[in-house]
Parts: sequence; structure tokens; C-alpha cells
Amino acid sequence: MYTRGYIVSEGGARTECITFGPLSVLPEFEARGIGSLLVRESLKRAAELGYRAVLIMGNPRYYGRFGFVPASRYGIHLGDGVPEDGAPFFMAKELYPGALESLSGRYELDKYFEVDQEELEEFDKRFPPKTKEVREGQIHRAR
Repeated sequence: MYTRGYIVSEGGARTECITFGPLSVLPEFEARGIGSLLVRESLKRAAELGYRAVLIMGNPRYYGRFGFVPASRYGIHLGDGVPEDGAPFFMAKELYPGALESLSGRYELDKYFEVDQEELEEFDKRFPPKTKEVREGQIHRAR
């Protein structure tokens, strides 16, 4: 799933970019290249649609092979006070050479990600209480 995001400069100028996630493949279909195919095809389509860059939060080892680098290299940072060196998971990929060259600033998700805490709590009351679980394979993948 892709959604809009924005790079907001110190002066307040907003430049549209896009973000995707989460990306998932059913465990029984992992290690068959499906995830890589999804990423490559979606980046190709994003470029064809005229977007300049994709910013994501994800595993640098995985997404680095698709050309994602720490967003801090472009002077783009998260707006929640996370220091640049503490956010290696926040990455950017130019969809054409120089697309982020003259941009820097705070990354802002689209307004659709804003959550009304009271509304969320009321929504959650409609479901049974949640319990934490560790499922097979989680610990291995987290390393």
C-alpha cells in the first residue's frame, strides 16, 4: 500500500513524496522472490506515475538492496525528535537521479495517519482484550 507523505522544509514548503508499507508475504511463500518482485514493480510504477522519491521505515539490510539509503543523507528527518543516527530504519530512495538533491526537512505522513486517541480506545473496546504472543519464526527474523 502506498500513501502520500511530505518533506516539509524549514520555511514550511511541502514537497509531496510517497511511502509504502507494510510489505508482507505469507510465511509459506517466503524466500521465493515475491517480496522483491513486489518492491521492484511498485517502485517502477511509482516512477512512471511521476513521483520523485519514496520514503519508508523498514529494515536497512533488506531495503538497501533496492537502493534505499538513510534519509538523513538527504537531510530528511522524522518529525518526532528521533536523532538521525537513531533512525537507520528511516530510508529514502530517489526515483530519478537528483530527485532529492535540493530538498531537506522534516518528514510528515499524510493526514490519514492521524489518530484520535479517544476514538481509537472506543473502537478497541469492541474486541476481546489483546494478549502478546511470540509466534514461530518471529525471534529468528528479529535478529
